[in-house]
Amino acid sequence: MPRLPGPRAASLLTLSLLLLAVALAAVAIADGESTRRVRDGRHAFISLRGGASDLFVRPASGGPAVALTDDAAPDAEPAWSPDGGRIALTSERAGNPDVWLIDAAGGEARQLTRSPAVDQHPNWSPDGRRIVFVSRRTGHSNLFVLDVEDDGVRQLTDLRGVVAFPAWSPDGGTIAFTIVQEIDFARTSQIAVVPVTGGDVTVLTRDPGLNHQAAWSPDGARIAYTHVPEGHTPLERSMIAVIPAGGGARTLLTDHDWADFDPSWSPDGRRIAFVSNRDGLRQIYVVGADGSNPVRVASDAHDFDPAWTGEE
Repeated sequence: MPRLPGPRAASLLTLSLLLLAVALAAVAIADGESTRRVRDGRHAFISLRGGASDLFVRPASGGPAVALTDDAAPDAEPAWSPDGGRIALTSERAGNPDVWLIDAAGGEARQLTRSPAVDQHPNWSPDGRRIVFVSRRTGHSNLFVLDVEDDGVRQLTDLRGVVAFPAWSPDGGTIAFTIVQEIDFARTSQIAVVPVTGGDVTVLTRDPGLNHQAAWSPDGARIAYTHVPEGHTPLERSMIAVIPAGGGARTLLTDHDWADFDPSWSPDGRRIAFVSNRDGLRQIYVVGADGSNPVRVASDAHDFDPAWTGEE
């Protein structure tokens, strides 16, 4: 039976996930677009093109990228507000990883969290009023919910292990995230869900290895995620998988001897963008939600953390 890790295992798993996060953050990728035209669609992404990791926005149909931030401190993990008007991100510009907010048209960034602990992985509620994020302010990593208007923070989970990569369901009722567990004494990370109102955590996956980076389909029926087989590192071999949101058998959309990770659904739910190093360069590919017709989107820059917005 799966169980939460004890203190020693949790410490080792924390180190493992931190190494995973560092490895993924160093990956150079490009941005992609859906197979259908996205009206007024834009991609937000982080780029190293200026020497520091800054936030850029580019039209999904192509065209020049516009820098929204220009700071020596690292920016990462952009997340569009549902109306496309604002972008939440993780930034160290105040000296510590915190959640910040910036207008999609540019301007000064506003600091939302001020904990001395690490605050990261922001993700918006569908109504645009709240942001879920991960913080270690209790001594363990847990999920917290922040009210965007008054900066009020509520703790959602009370776990003594490691959590990461929260993702809000389209109906606003559930949050998917990565949870570290032991299965038959082997350390793994799995995809789990928890009600926004709090309550029991339900683990959806039971696969050895690493399972992380959950992304809800627009209709809330499926969750795409990254699966790293046991015995492999994330940048050595990883796959894009999809599982029913209520649990069930997984479907592998990619299964090759290279790294595919960081899935993101198109607004119409027909395509999934992901990062791949299959051609020797780490770039964005777009694949059908059934695994068909993978298409590479070329880039000549070190870009990562893509996020989609727009109407169909």
